[in-house]
Amino acid sequence: METRMPVRSVCLKIIGVEEMSGSLLNRILDEAGGFSRRTGCTVFPRYFSEATGRADFVDIIEKQFSLGLTFDSFWFPTNGQGLANLPDVEWRRLADTGFSWLRLAFHGAGTEHDDFLEKPGAWDILVKTAEKAEKHGIDWFPVIFINRGNAHRYSEIRSAVERMGSPSLAAGWMVPNWQNNPEYDANRVSISQISHLTEERSLWRSEGAIIQMIDDDGVLASSPVFDSNTGIRYLGCLPDGRVCYAGGCHGEPFTAFRESMVIGSWNDGDTIEDLLRAGDDPPEQVRALEKATFRELATSFGVPGGELVYRIQDLVVNKWGSMHLSSL
Repeated sequence: METRMPVRSVCLKIIGVEEMSGSLLNRILDEAGGFSRRTGCTVFPRYFSEATGRADFVDIIEKQFSLGLTFDSFWFPTNGQGLANLPDVEWRRLADTGFSWLRLAFHGAGTEHDDFLEKPGAWDILVKTAEKAEKHGIDWFPVIFINRGNAHRYSEIRSAVERMGSPSLAAGWMVPNWQNNPEYDANRVSISQISHLTEERSLWRSEGAIIQMIDDDGVLASSPVFDSNTGIRYLGCLPDGRVCYAGGCHGEPFTAFRESMVIGSWNDGDTIEDLLRAGDDPPEQVRALEKATFRELATSFGVPGGELVYRIQDLVVNKWGSMHLSSL
């Protein structure tokens, strides 16, 4: 077995956080806190998808901070659904823990946001959440998710969002991971629709431009697209207690293979050390992707001249990587 890089940090991806029992989630956090104390490693819980809807949300955040676990508001986007009607006493508890930033997710302004989510009143929930955050000294910042229907109105949406209150940062934009999924074709964005935006966010390029970039860079072209031997490890924690190999922070191409990538279970008494040892011999799908190069995947699965917009990591590892694994 190859020599593995020492672990410096562990990301716990809490998948289906709305469905996970409170006892299991608390057990995971306790184990994470103990591991961090024992080893000095950073442990970073990430919640998928809307943790604020949990009745015990404030308790969970309070516990996370008390255990010294890392919290980063950038990786905690929320639509505010569980926060708008949170009593003031609970907001004060949040503020007292050190919960100091909120990243609010917008898909439009006013009813445009509601219509996109098919949730009447969703915009009002965001407005109320921002007001509550400011009242209790918690900063908030907006991220506008670009889709085919709102791309041409970005400036108007941004102005409307920034008039809501006093965001701590100017509104920014991003293109969500639905770019990888043909089922969401009606929302996927092409370069021509956001060419007026990409000057400030040059990491976003068309598929054709990314293929050209790979062709022009011999070092990049011959590089492996995925490496599991890094100082940060990712564990996917499922609502039933099982733990699977969970790829990286930009998402991962292994979702379709999750059932065959289980490496342990909290219900069996596994510790993080046990799970990391199991992950030191990565599943077959991981090994298969580690053998692939940027040029190989671009040649096999790239669309020359493709207009859809991606970050290179999302396109190469997540989209092309998924296609590669499915073809084996």
